[in-house]
Amino acid sequence: KETTNKNRNNNQIKQGHNPRLSTIQQTADYGIYTNNKEEEYLYEQCQQKKSLFKVYHVPDEQRSSCQGCHLLFNAVGRRKHHCRSCGDVFCLSCSSQKCQLPESDSTNNNQARVCNICYPDIIISSSKTANNNTNHPPFRRYLPTFQLFHDESNTTLNYEDVISALASFTTDLHSMLSYYTSSDATIGIPSAEILVPAIGRLLSLDPPNDGERRVADTGDLSSPPTQQLHLDMLAHSVYALATLLALGS
Repeated sequence: KETTNKNRNNNQIKQGHNPRLSTIQQTADYGIYTNNKEEEYLYEQCQQKKSLFKVYHVPDEQRSSCQGCHLLFNAVGRRKHHCRSCGDVFCLSCSSQKCQLPESDSTNNNQARVCNICYPDIIISSSKTANNNTNHPPFRRYLPTFQLFHDESNTTLNYEDVISALASFTTDLHSMLSYYTSSDATIGIPSAEILVPAIGRLLSLDPPNDGERRVADTGDLSSPPTQQLHLDMLAHSVYALATLLALGS
């Protein structure tokens, strides 16, 4: 019976449906969502907001050390270089690869500098694209936004940036859940010791005072109040973590 259920689940996954998705439930600790209808609503929101995501090009002053080897930068032997895939800052040794980015025009053969972390995933993604299979850009492209939002030195990220990053990240995870079995998933996801705290820290951020806006916000009075955006960010953060846990189950 156990083997039959396993085969049935694998068939459902290959057909674009994963029964594990229906088990994603958030407890009342945050009061974000507790049933499938609210889960479906969040998924629809992710579909709508994912197109707004843009890779955050990390300013030099926001990284004092290489995000690969974690050694401190200096003006002589270890200078700063940007990965054109994830936007983060690396030393030359940790960003020595060059390749065509997945989202670039296929007729354009320009090679972009990428970090040694993103490079293998880009190569795998390009291979799957050539075979007409589902592909995913490297998941590391979401990390700088998750890590640096509300950092004291950062006034260039706003709530909409974080929400769209969470939405795009969660949509990519759902796609992996839908089209891959555990043995098929070859696109790398940053390790849990980095990714889970990066999203989890968003849940620990203090909500803004009523009427306050961050420097990076547009100031458009027609946009949602900052407190509502904060709640939206919490909801998408919990949903992203729940989906990530479902992927690992």
